[in-house]
Amino acid sequence: MLRANGDHFCAGLDLVEHYNEGRSAADFMHLCLRWHEAFNKMEYGGVPIFAALKGAVVGGGLELASSAHVRIMDEDTYFGLPEGQRGLFTGGGATIRVAGLIGKARMIDMMLTGRLYSGDEAVSVGLAQYRVKDAEAKAYELARAAARNPPCRISRSARRSRICRTCRRLTHPMRNRWSQGW
Repeated sequence: MLRANGDHFCAGLDLVEHYNEGRSAADFMHLCLRWHEAFNKMEYGGVPIFAALKGAVVGGGLELASSAHVRIMDEDTYFGLPEGQRGLFTGGGATIRVAGLIGKARMIDMMLTGRLYSGDEAVSVGLAQYRVKDAEAKAYELARAAARNPPCRISRSARRSRICRTCRRLTHPMRNRWSQGW
């Protein structure tokens, strides 16, 4: 389970650190590739990940949350991709993962205009599956329920689901590379 340690889930890249480090475009690209590697391991690692979201889920925080299989938000959670207003491009996979959740047009709108989603609208567009008073308690409840399920067996009807694609990838020939940090 992913959860916040404070008032906000995650705001992503520390822009002050990024500026102070004086990273080149190549350095930033290398950093982005590491994010992609970590998020891919989460999404395709074979273990369902539940994210208890609260406060800000923006930038790289939204990219991180979008790697989770189930996202539960509390009443005060809001989502955004502010990189565009800061002259940055999303580096952790928003163009793929977030677009996969809410659609390409909504993702582009968030990047270009700074649009924020919150409340029932965030659930209706797909940024979270649940909106509850206590996201962490609900995430634990759902994770416990999922843990009681038998191992994922791939049926024809389930082949298109994200979690069963995860199970299939574990049998993929590349799995040894993934487990070795590829």
